[in-house]
Amino acid sequence: MQARVNANKKKKNANSGQPTRGQILRDGEGKIREEQRKKYMEAYMNKFDCNADGRLQEHEFRQLLVFVNGDRPVDEELVKRIEDEAKHLEVYDEDKETGSYFIRPGGIVTLVHKFKAYMLHNHEIETLFNAFIAPGAKTLGREQLKKLMLELAKETGVAPSRDDVEFVFEASDKDANGAIDRDEVSMAMCIWKEIMEHRKHDSSLPTLLRNLRMRITMFLPCI
Repeated sequence: MQARVNANKKKKNANSGQPTRGQILRDGEGKIREEQRKKYMEAYMNKFDCNADGRLQEHEFRQLLVFVNGDRPVDEELVKRIEDEAKHLEVYDEDKETGSYFIRPGGIVTLVHKFKAYMLHNHEIETLFNAFIAPGAKTLGREQLKKLMLELAKETGVAPSRDDVEFVFEASDKDANGAIDRDEVSMAMCIWKEIMEHRKHDSSLPTLLRNLRMRITMFLPCI
């Protein structure tokens, strides 16, 4: 009986043109066509805009992120990153009376994509960090960083030189303790990817330096 109800519900969703939960959870894995974007936005708003005011309040937006994360709690630092993305996209409105905020519907689908990209990026970092860290260590030294850079360079054929390793190491070691920890490896990966991209397209040195300076200053992830 329950199976029949679920089947009818899926059929109803398909007929209505509204994305199912599975489709919503998968929407970050590929590009959404523009005509689909509105449907996803409407689905998010219908599910999480509880007071129907046409925007997502902070607690509603956080519920959306938990939903996209498979109903698992979301790390507070990651929430803050997505909030910063919302500010950058200018879809973030602060409520000065309550100290809370609202997210405008036009930016919700993009923010969900960003959120899923961050999660994938964090998984990649965790995998690489654990693969190259020395037994019993909690940080990467120059030799381990070189191996990580070689792994990232496999598809490009751009092998890191000794100077490359030293540059990436020094630029990523934000606390200057002579080691790359879990939080700093993200920056190391981004800087090395930027260098490889520069060499691949032979872009101008000023462009490379500007991009690197922006990433180092703002500690931007590569997504």
